[in-house]
Amino acid sequence: MENNLCLILFLLFAFFVLTNSIFSSAIKNFFNKPQATGSTEYFSRKAGVETIEKLKNRHKRKNKSFNVCIVEINNLNQIISNHGSKEGNLVINKLEDIMSKRLSRRDEIVRFSKEEFLLALTNKSYKEAEEIMIRVLIAVKRFNQNSHKPYKIVFNYGLTPYHPGSGHTTNQIIAHADQALHKFRRRTAQKLVMR
Repeated sequence: MENNLCLILFLLFAFFVLTNSIFSSAIKNFFNKPQATGSTEYFSRKAGVETIEKLKNRHKRKNKSFNVCIVEINNLNQIISNHGSKEGNLVINKLEDIMSKRLSRRDEIVRFSKEEFLLALTNKSYKEAEEIMIRVLIAVKRFNQNSHKPYKIVFNYGLTPYHPGSGHTTNQIIAHADQALHKFRRRTAQKLVMR
């Protein structure tokens, strides 16, 4: 009887240690993963930086360029204020879905902040990456036309190429994409004023 009790206690202890180890490992992996998909609730600038770092290292060895794009949902705060966070999450998921369908398997999407995504477009020229973003704009416009929602999805993007020989740091790459985003936003605002 005493041997059985010791065996049961040992098995319970082993089970506790094993499940605790697996659980803590899963939590650690979740918060340190380099990319986020289905990212309604998870976003991290760190994940975006890690993604760019990983691509810089990979592309440096191959001496290949890649493109970084920051996508900003313009009206997300307004949608959340007027229609609730559930609708805000639907907007985020829909835009991510539209972008994902136009990217290749090697491209990456990371939720960068509350209203921003970071895209890493690999194995494409700058012109090809720009064409993908235009297709995303067209798809969002089509979605807005067919949607019965009381709001429209509106976004800006900033695209910048990275060349391995440029010596740009990850923060400089992100800053260049951010500057391109602000230029796009100004051009879009000017078009609206001129209508």
